[in-house]
Amino acid sequence: MAAVCAVFALLLAHAAAYAAPDPCTNKAYSQCGGKGFTGATCCPTGFTCTGDQYYKQCTSTAPPKLSCEKDTDCTAGKKCVVLPDRSYAQCVDCSNFASTCGSFAAKLLVAAEKTCGVSSCAGRCPGHTDAECATTQKCAISSDGVQDKCLDCTDDALFSNECWALAPETFLKAGLAVCGRTSCPGRCPNHTDAECSGGLKCVVQGDGGYWDQCVDCTPKQFQDDCAVWKSQGQAALISAAEAKCGLTCTAPAEATA
Repeated sequence: MAAVCAVFALLLAHAAAYAAPDPCTNKAYSQCGGKGFTGATCCPTGFTCTGDQYYKQCTSTAPPKLSCEKDTDCTAGKKCVVLPDRSYAQCVDCSNFASTCGSFAAKLLVAAEKTCGVSSCAGRCPGHTDAECATTQKCAISSDGVQDKCLDCTDDALFSNECWALAPETFLKAGLAVCGRTSCPGRCPNHTDAECSGGLKCVVQGDGGYWDQCVDCTPKQFQDDCAVWKSQGQAALISAAEAKCGLTCTAPAEATA
């Protein structure tokens, strides 16, 4: 009987060694989708294709290892904030909440407010209501619900500063719509030069429309601007601007303090 079991075990091991390979050619954490992507959309066993309309990648289906489970896992008096679905956790400095909450994703912000005993974060509306904003502001929400921003719709100067940073372009369009506006100075979400003023050209990064902006294609100004872009590591913007303007960025990166 022992001999039979040994032979059976050997056969199982042999079969496993020659098991059919995973038909998916994508590797773990490789891109599997997104706007303009033309490669394979499958993922290897144990991974699934997740992301947004601009970028998707193969992520593990195994429960994520959280960076913290309780407050004692954090340092410097920070508190551990864990999302309800346990997909993410982060140590948050509740004593400095006002200066950091603006960068939190909506779900993390809601959880952090609860953990820190804070009722709001200036300029944010994670509950997607105007009531979370100042009385003169309105809540703009990205199409996927991940981003939110309170906008000063009636103040031209404030709105111009706020709308400039909205990305992807679908978020910018949402902000324009909620404020009843048709344009944001320096941005061209519809990808036309007509949206730009002063003869500037509309440059759209080659990432499916995540970022667009109006660019001055006159040689000197182009070099001045691209020096700043280099210092900011904006290679995709430089490449798109070079193609649009028919120029090459030769300026060295602008020195930073």
